Amino acid sequence: MTQSFDMLLEELQSMAAISLVTALRYDAGKANRIYSSDPGQFPNRGSKSFADAPTMAQVRRSAAPVLTEGEAAIKRGFADWPTILSNECDAVVNLPVRLPSGHTVGQLNLFGNVGAFPETTLLDLQTIADRYAMCFRTEPSKGVQ
Repeated sequence: MTQSFDMLLEELQSMAAISLVTALRYDAGKANRIYSSDPGQFPNRGSKSFADAPTMAQVRRSAAPVLTEGEAAIKRGFADWPTILSNECDAVVNLPVRLPSGHTVGQLNLFGNVGAFPETTLLDLQTIADRYAMCFRTEPSKGVQ
């Protein structure tokens, strides 16, 4: 099956009230943004250093989802908090994206409002994220954006 970030977004939105999604591929000491559902707010390109992004570093280190809710928590965990809050989002769930081997290749950042990501849906969202790990490959492939 050919996978795409648009298919991933559709599947994620069927599980939770998601306003925006970004995808980051891990590369040594940084993560490169490879997808954004709203490139006007979060460009499809660019990189972030793990040293400057505590929540991103936590996701990489733990290979587990991190849910951040509320304005104060977002300000503590995200250097780009002004952009997040300006989109009327006050909740972010960061999902590691793992290959079947367990290796974490990147992460998805799902933006919404407090209550959009109940604990009961985090496992389902994580399962979806892992199923789309091939979208995080470094080599371009037909159908993979």
